[in-house]
Amino acid sequence: MLAQRTRQTNLLVTRPATLAVLLIAVLLVGSNAKLLGISVQADEEFQVSVSFADKQVAPDEPIEFRLSRPLTKAEGSIAVMVGQADLTALFTVTEKNLRYNPKTLPLPPGESQVTLYLVSPKNDWKELARFTLRVGKDALGQGSGAGGQPVSQATPTPATVRPAPDPQPPAPGTKDKLNLIPSITLSFKSQPAQSNFPLSNRPARPTFTDLNMQGSFKGEMARGLFTSQTQFDFVGASFQQEALRFGQLREQAPQIDLSSYLMQFQIGKVRYQFGHFSFGASRQLMNSFSSRGMTISFPLGNHADFAISAMNGTSIVGYSNFFGLDKNRHRLFSGTLGLELAPKRPGGLRVEVSALNAWVQPVNSFSQGSVNDAERSSGLGFRLLASDAAQRFKLDTGFARSRFTSPSDALVNQGATVKPFPSIARNARYLDASYDLLKNLTLTKDRKVNLTFGLRHERVDPLFRSLGASTQADKFSNEFSMIGTIGEINAQFTHSRFNDNLRGLPSILKSLTRANTFILGTPTSTLFGNKDKPSLLLPRLSYNFSRVHQFGAAVPVNGGFELDVGLIPNQISTNQGFTADWQIQKWRVGYRLNHSLQNNQQKGRELADLSSLVNGVAVGVAASPTLDINLDVNIERANNREARTQDGTLRMAPGVNWRMTKKSTIASSFSASLAGDAADTRRNRNIEFDIQWAYQFAFGKERFRKLSGQFFIRYADRYARTRNSIFATSDLQKNQTLNLGMSFNIF
Repeated sequence: MLAQRTRQTNLLVTRPATLAVLLIAVLLVGSNAKLLGISVQADEEFQVSVSFADKQVAPDEPIEFRLSRPLTKAEGSIAVMVGQADLTALFTVTEKNLRYNPKTLPLPPGESQVTLYLVSPKNDWKELARFTLRVGKDALGQGSGAGGQPVSQATPTPATVRPAPDPQPPAPGTKDKLNLIPSITLSFKSQPAQSNFPLSNRPARPTFTDLNMQGSFKGEMARGLFTSQTQFDFVGASFQQEALRFGQLREQAPQIDLSSYLMQFQIGKVRYQFGHFSFGASRQLMNSFSSRGMTISFPLGNHADFAISAMNGTSIVGYSNFFGLDKNRHRLFSGTLGLELAPKRPGGLRVEVSALNAWVQPVNSFSQGSVNDAERSSGLGFRLLASDAAQRFKLDTGFARSRFTSPSDALVNQGATVKPFPSIARNARYLDASYDLLKNLTLTKDRKVNLTFGLRHERVDPLFRSLGASTQADKFSNEFSMIGTIGEINAQFTHSRFNDNLRGLPSILKSLTRANTFILGTPTSTLFGNKDKPSLLLPRLSYNFSRVHQFGAAVPVNGGFELDVGLIPNQISTNQGFTADWQIQKWRVGYRLNHSLQNNQQKGRELADLSSLVNGVAVGVAASPTLDINLDVNIERANNREARTQDGTLRMAPGVNWRMTKKSTIASSFSASLAGDAADTRRNRNIEFDIQWAYQFAFGKERFRKLSGQFFIRYADRYARTRNSIFATSDLQKNQTLNLGMSFNIF
């Protein structure tokens, strides 16, 4: 009976902490409006969201920036900087979107800072938002923000935001404002029918009907020198195992929970933040650490600014630990002092000094099962930013010294005598520099030449560790790059070198990596024919080549490798890709060729080589203003020299998208793949079919009387057959599902 009452309490969200949070949200953004004499306005706040938030993307995956509203001519235009490179010209710009297609120039591997600027008609640059772009060999599943939804709004790092001009009192007759923007989305999802073969693959919930909720409450207020922006986000799920903190609290997790919140207040020059935010710009000490906490930032005169923060040691959600500072010795304290040495040109010469004192306990968080041991680190970081007046030379360099220790933990020791972990202080440094050797050099009337040289250096001592940044220890790397454009022709060359075991310990393997990358992209219409009337038969071409050599420097002494030198890595990997795209009126045609080779040169395994060749063709046509048809065909060949096998795969995937009316759409896709080997010992066949009908509806136009939503019906069919004549096995799996869903967007 007691468990049942607790369950009902969670369902109704009537716990005192819940009510307190909801009450604070309402009071902060909506109370005493009449008393203050503030009028409600419906001006939409300018925000930027991205498609790559909290996830890793592949180098050839398109990325997109979405603006909450179009920019006016008086406001200017958007500029995009990826690292030190200005890639604005490579973006396709629409009214509310900026889309980057990496077929011309793939995204740079690793982690890069992406900064959006608002460029005024007078060429004044103002930073709008800053994001972290993580590019790997393959795209990883999209991560979730604190609310289980993709993080879509950038929070500028206080240490890198230049102090705003002194607030001016409102002009006579100017109205103060209070913006209230509530938003609730209710989603019903149902699976009324499902079938499996064999029955042993039947899921635990073959049929279900669930209700999910996403809620947001935003507020913006301004009166005199006081401004505030607040946002509270909530999520709910009727199915207990989909509750936000189910992994942490199991059956005690509330079904409607606080996923994230941010309260920002500014009084005069001082800015306060409470809630979920990112802090720090010292790459190797405190770098965009995201958690719940509080921060204060303010300018010190006209030449300096200071920011300090206190944050929870791990990412948290929910109503409890509202400010994130409840747990003793599970906090990060950090501060940054910034000095503008060229105040007339902000960012021209800037020095930042950062400090960190952090302590993390072995406690679970909603997204991490456990922290193995208590950890503590403290340190100092220095950063220098410099650029010339013409923005041809740019420098970002930094140094960090961190002291790390693992305090004794009775729970981990379990009563045993354990030698304490020594306190270790180590250093780390980095340097990113670029110089435009040629900038907007006029070659012809319509073509300008740009050439940029870039240098990236990083060294991290062995055993270096800071709780405020994710840094690989025992690392030494250098990267040199040349990026050039001639009109719409783009080219890039990169050479990088990496090694570990910086102490040169003779018993530890020293790994070396050498990598070269070359990328070229051009629309052939700019090379041949009339530019004013380009031929539709001339495609846009791109080519990329990469070569990576990973090998051991020598045979370690007494490291166990002398027993089998074949364990010492020595591998050369090459990858080449070629694409061609045509746009012929209503037709879209694309061709893709990719060849990769893994050349193993380890002693005793010289024949353990793998190669693959992929040919792909994509054809699409807008048969009518409401009907799109496309077809993808891929043929892949893989060769394993060591196993002496040759595998082949053929895949065909047609698709149809029919916009029946302005509110109704039918989308269907079909995919069939056949795979097998040349010896005819294995055969695989996979078939997938999906069809969905969706209908959108909307009622009302007034701000608090709007209701919109979508209803959909989806059918999916999966078939997989695998046969192996060597082991005399045959496996057949089938799966069919019918899904219904409806969502309501209130306000």
